[in-house]
Amino acid sequence: LATAGTYASTPTKIQLFGPGIKKPGDVVQTVISSASTPTTITSTTSTATALTGTITPSSSINHVRVRADANAQAASEPTGTAFMSQIYRSTGSTAIGNTSLIGGGTGNSFSGSVNLFAYDAPATSSAQQYGVYIKNSSGTTSWVFLGTANSVGTQTGYMILDEIMD
Repeated sequence: LATAGTYASTPTKIQLFGPGIKKPGDVVQTVISSASTPTTITSTTSTATALTGTITPSSSINHVRVRADANAQAASEPTGTAFMSQIYRSTGSTAIGNTSLIGGGTGNSFSGSVNLFAYDAPATSSAQQYGVYIKNSSGTTSWVFLGTANSVGTQTGYMILDEIMD
């Protein structure tokens, strides 16, 4: 735009803010998914778990807030090994958000919480799948995501997807 207020084309829609109209920062929609299928990992390669969720943004400019909570356990953990997890978009092609790390034990059984959080700008109004991927830092210890190690019953993990109005 060469001059403020002078537009090259007219808007396709004009919407005033008021009751019932989403404002920037408002949650447009929420999708909650859960999984209780265990995933065992010894590999140092990121591996998909059963904890996934899919959301279809109503607008390509909106962001998606992703939260995932679960647990992981190792029956015996050598000193210096760690369990790592992260949220990925589009079946493992794009890692987003923080990495959760559990580890550093002394050879005893070990368990911990996996708490992941991310904001994503997928820039599309097509369905987007998010999932938790896990890996082992050493490739020697057997970790179980949502599992039954340490005499703990099968756990349930949750993923919450919020579309945020921009």
